Amino acid sequence: MKPLHLAAAALAGGLLPLGNALAAGEVNASLGYARVQDVAEGSGPLMGVHGAWDFGDGTAFGRLEGRLLGGNVDRDFDDGAGESDPVAEAEFRALIGTRLEGGVGLYTGIGYRQFDAEYTSRPDEYFTADTGGSDPREEYTSSLRTAYVPVGLVGEGRLEGGWEVRTRLEAAMPVITRERVEGFEDGTETFDRTGGVGGRLAITFRRDRLGITPYVRAFDLPKADAETVNSQDLAPDDHYSVVAGIRLGLVF
Repeated sequence: MKPLHLAAAALAGGLLPLGNALAAGEVNASLGYARVQDVAEGSGPLMGVHGAWDFGDGTAFGRLEGRLLGGNVDRDFDDGAGESDPVAEAEFRALIGTRLEGGVGLYTGIGYRQFDAEYTSRPDEYFTADTGGSDPREEYTSSLRTAYVPVGLVGEGRLEGGWEVRTRLEAAMPVITRERVEGFEDGTETFDRTGGVGGRLAITFRRDRLGITPYVRAFDLPKADAETVNSQDLAPDDHYSVVAGIRLGLVF
């Protein structure tokens, strides 16, 4: 999380005044690059779509937002072996906020994030067994489903040449993460993770109907609570992901 914290701190003082005209929708194509730490460190490009609708009266405002991304992550193991596995991310958010003195907006809301991944190379390394063993299988499919509370600042301003700029700086507090893992002999097992931290930074440049948004967002989720599987106490390890990229789309 340190790179994200540094970037956020550097730009926090540069938030621009929030404008009165908040009603706007956007539809974007998104291209990102993901860095993931789970069964092993991995990285790879993600592509997808993003959409949002902003509304409000200039004092109170809201935002509905959703995104879908997918791609392959190349995981590298300590002995030099590696494998490319598919991942997918979906996120849906409902935000509400108010303008503070000075024109900057403060918002909160509720968010839902789902991160799906396959583990086809040494999937047993994804688990810590309190009994000292593991559950070696050929393949697992994991679905991380996180409910979280975002808290952020947003500001708007104008640049020369007719460009509008919106800066969004946010921290996320995961409430609960439920992970469904398929691939065990007796079917699907469910594990819970409590706590964690997340954050994001996005700067949108708009001109006429064109919108360009560089962004970075991150989630750091703790090790799951252990569950007894095949007479062993298994727990999926920490999950950390960072996605940085750019969105290009239409504003209406």
